Amino acid sequence: MTHRPDGRRRALLVASDPVIRKVCCETLSNANFTVRNGTDSGAGAMSLATREHPDVILLSQQLSDVPASEAVKWFRSNQKLKSTPIIILGTRAEDDAFTDARTIVLPRPVTPARLRQALGDSQSRLRSSDATTLAAAGDRSA
Repeated sequence: MTHRPDGRRRALLVASDPVIRKVCCETLSNANFTVRNGTDSGAGAMSLATREHPDVILLSQQLSDVPASEAVKWFRSNQKLKSTPIIILGTRAEDDAFTDARTIVLPRPVTPARLRQALGDSQSRLRSSDATTLAAAGDRSA
């Protein structure tokens, strides 16, 4: 995740459930994130993410226009967003779109402790994935 000049990271939250939104906003704010609340649609989330370039995307399983798996595919196909960690809220991993190294599935109940753990896991996976990419690039240049 990139630290901004003000030291805060950006999170895009796309969820309609008011309880999940409250838990996420409070937890992210306490973890030094500025939270941008998106709509509950995949298309709206993609539009906001393209403009805002968040450091992490939190996406509800149930969006108003498309399945979360489709939204994840959109994010992964966008050059600027493809490596952004995504946390899917309130679901189980039932779709191949949720199995990449930069997507974390956070089943219900969404609690501050579980969200903090998911944020930490997303960072670990991102560092691991970046190290693998660098190693592969090194192998190609040898």
